[in-house]
Amino acid sequence: RYAVKYHTAAENALSHCYRSCLEALIDLGLESIALGCIYTESKGY
Repeated sequence: RYAVKYHTAAENALSHCYRSCLEALIDLGLESIALGCIYTESKGY
């Protein structure tokens, strides 16, 4: 269940997830990656 007080923690977790994916991309020598669009509606995208 979502609570406003955890908003920053959720953003940090998502940021860490994206960073981990990009680091894996580099480590594996890949040139592209597909990431799902999540958390975009609340940001107005």
